[in-house]
Amino acid sequence: MNFLRIFLTETTQAAEETAGSMDGMVDMLDTLMFVMLVGFGLYALYSAFRLHKEQMLLPNKILYPGDCKPEDCVDEGEFIDFILPRAVILGACLLVMGIVLGLNMFLFKLEALWIDIAMMVVPIAVFAWYILAQRKAAKRYW
Repeated sequence: MNFLRIFLTETTQAAEETAGSMDGMVDMLDTLMFVMLVGFGLYALYSAFRLHKEQMLLPNKILYPGDCKPEDCVDEGEFIDFILPRAVILGACLLVMGIVLGLNMFLFKLEALWIDIAMMVVPIAVFAWYILAQRKAAKRYW
């Protein structure tokens, strides 16, 4: 019981000392956003490259709309021609946004509100555009 009292006391004191500082949390969230943007951008580009190289539908969570299965596709060639440039644009945009965020985090360290807003709005807008393209593909090819 004495251990629990010491642990709670130390934890409470540490929380009170850092109560006014959110810098650590913001840095962690920026790092998480950087990793997600770069990682997802690279995965989308890898998926598009592999789709282009093999010219057949592969098991992949990013390329296909909703619960559509590759084997149920009506016209594979047309779907590949439709989704391939959109997947490249998605991957390139997310990768560029991740690189810009990384440069800002580690090199420039600009603290402008418009940068923070752009880092949230642009990836969401690109995702929304890609989801709309996937829905259009689902109507045409499944």
